[in-house]
Amino acid sequence: MDQECGRAMARLIRTVRAGAALLFMMVAGCESLLTRPGLYGTVTVTAARRSGEPIAGAPLVLYTGQRPMGYGTTDSTGGYTFLDVPEGVYGVYASVPSGYARPEELYSVASPSDVVQELRVLGGATRTARFEFLRRGPGSIAVQVSEPAGAPVSDTRVLLFSPRGVVREANTDRDGRVMFGGVPFGNYGVFVQRPLVYVDSGETTLPARDGLIVEAGSSEQVRFTFERCIGSIAASVRDQFGGAVPGAGLLLYTGAGVQGEYPVTGDRLQLGSLPCGEYGLRVRLPRGFSATEGRGVTFVDGLRIRRGRALQASFTVVRIGSASMRIRVVDQTDAPVSGARAVLYTSAGLVRDGRTDAAGQLVFTDILVDSEYGLRVVNPTGYVVEEGRGRTFEDGIRLRDGETRLYTFRFTRP
Repeated sequence: MDQECGRAMARLIRTVRAGAALLFMMVAGCESLLTRPGLYGTVTVTAARRSGEPIAGAPLVLYTGQRPMGYGTTDSTGGYTFLDVPEGVYGVYASVPSGYARPEELYSVASPSDVVQELRVLGGATRTARFEFLRRGPGSIAVQVSEPAGAPVSDTRVLLFSPRGVVREANTDRDGRVMFGGVPFGNYGVFVQRPLVYVDSGETTLPARDGLIVEAGSSEQVRFTFERCIGSIAASVRDQFGGAVPGAGLLLYTGAGVQGEYPVTGDRLQLGSLPCGEYGLRVRLPRGFSATEGRGVTFVDGLRIRRGRALQASFTVVRIGSASMRIRVVDQTDAPVSGARAVLYTSAGLVRDGRTDAAGQLVFTDILVDSEYGLRVVNPTGYVVEEGRGRTFEDGIRLRDGETRLYTFRFTRP
């Protein structure tokens, strides 16, 4: 009995093995006709605007070569998934929904925006195709003009343009802003007329931003940052000995005329916060100093201010020597005559005016030696004198630096 059971069990095992071998041979022989589940992949499609807002209702076609492999339409999330896609190389075509436009209508793109190609699908893997379309409709463009630290640049002209030309103009408000609302669907740019105080040499006075894509509900933000173009000039005025020139001044001028006159403190003048441009300086000399007229001596020009530049200018002038004059007035007995009036003059006019003291004397100091002088003494009441050179006046007087010259006049008391 035990032997018969053993033989029966052996026969059953052989039968099962033979069936399994047969099944394996059948599957192997038909592999070219059957597709295994592991040879399928997935293609996920999304359609959205530039803002990321999903686009529903975009018709889709999945294809390989010239053969369509599936159809679909994006849902409210802007997505659609092609399932059970056999391994291979695919493309997806998206039709533009009503109310939308392909980006290439407004700007150049590297490849057609409604086709995604060369999607290599592998078994068990997911490939993604993304589409971006523009929604037709008006939007807005906001322009902000400010300095680097954020201070607004107000009352500045802003021009909105399209490929057809300028379409709108406006001035920035006190916050440096301009808002162009209700701008039709399209590709735009913005010009700003940069104020001259912000323009350096070689910079454009009409900077621009282009490629501003306006679609339904979009809000483009454009910022222009202008840095003030200012510099400085440090000027010195010294005499031939390196000393200060008290009372000296400097005229600052441009091609438009004199911009200001500034006193020189000590021997230096600092002119800061000057708008960029070309300037000149002319020295204004006080009495007692002279200079030969000419570029580099009494004026300098061609001082070009650039942003942040600090220029230097210097003037060296000649300090004129000085002398003193002592006037003595006496009567016929050599007694002093007080109250006699004495005037010192040149061809240009009166220089000094004074009266003799109780000692009959008057001293004029710091008389510049650069001129020819005349001296006249007027006899006071109670004295007489015959008019004439040497008696009531002296002329043709030339003084030497550092000297004190004495002139004596004699009046007669009747």
